[in-house]
Amino acid sequence: MNDKQRLIDRHNCQQLMRKVMLLLDGQMSEEEEKDFLENVSICNHCLESYQIEKNFKDYICNKVERKKLSEEALLNMRNQIKNKLGV
Repeated sequence: MNDKQRLIDRHNCQQLMRKVMLLLDGQMSEEEEKDFLENVSICNHCLESYQIEKNFKDYICNKVERKKLSEEALLNMRNQIKNKLGV
C-alpha cells in the first residue's frame, strides 16, 4: 500500500475539520501542520472548507485594526476582572 492510499484509508473529514482552527491559530507543530496539509489535500470537501476558513480569517485579520492599550487602561481592566472574580 502506498503513502497516498494510507492517507485515504485513515482520512476522517470531521476530525480534520476540528483541527482547522488549531492550524489557523498557529497552535500546531510543524509536523502536525504537515500532516494536516497532506490530509486536507486528498479530499476536495476538506480542502474547500479549509480554504473558506483560511480566507475568512485572513479577511478579518486585514479588516480589524489592533490597538495597544495604555498601561493604565490595562491595569484598570485587570483590576475590574479581579474584583468580579473576587480575587
